[in-house]
Parts: sequence; C-alpha cells; structure tokens
Amino acid sequence: LYPVRGSRVPSAVDLVLVVVAAIQVPVGFAIAAPLSIAKRGGALLKACAAIALVVVVASIIAARRLGVSASFAQYHGGFGSVPIGKSPLGRGVLLSWIALLGAYAWSFLLLRDPRDD
Repeated sequence: LYPVRGSRVPSAVDLVLVVVAAIQVPVGFAIAAPLSIAKRGGALLKACAAIALVVVVASIIAARRLGVSASFAQYHGGFGSVPIGKSPLGRGVLLSWIALLGAYAWSFLLLRDPRDD
C-alpha cells in the first residue's frame, strides 16, 4: 500500500513485518492441524471465514490504492500509475487472488460437515 514514504520507515519495522509474514504459515498450520485432526472442519471454516472477512474488508477500504501499480511517489504525485490488471505485477497479484479463492472453495468442499447435506 505504501502508506508512508519508504525512506521514513525504520529498518526495524521492516524486520518485524518480515518476521510476522514469515510466521503466518507455521502459526496457521499449528492452529489448523489440530482442528483438522479432530474432524472439527466447521470450527476451522469459521476461523478461515473470519480471516477472509478481515482481508475482504481491508481490501475494500484500500481498493483505490490496490487498484493501481505505482510507487509511493508515483501514486501520491499522480504520475506513472498503471491499472493493476495491466502491469505484470498486477496480473500476478490477481492470479494469486484467484488461486486463494479457489483454495478457500476447495477447503470448504473438503471440510464441510457431511451432516449438512
């Protein structure tokens, strides 16, 4: 999102953000694995739905900025912005969102409670 100029962000903040990003996968696995083993797919789906809701709301709030591919200076200076779907980075981001939505749908199909049918 580049909410602030990169030169104004201390390197310690970057380090913390990288560490937080790196631990998301093992923490998610540590939370999801016991629920999956215990056949508590409903609880796992509710947790995933809550996370998805947060991501969707944050994406809606930041939709204007997320809709373009540009650096901080380009975006705030009003030059060099490219619609997200027309940049190579943007196409990769859009494809990753499609893959993520597909993974959520596949997870839902596999984890739903068969008693709901």
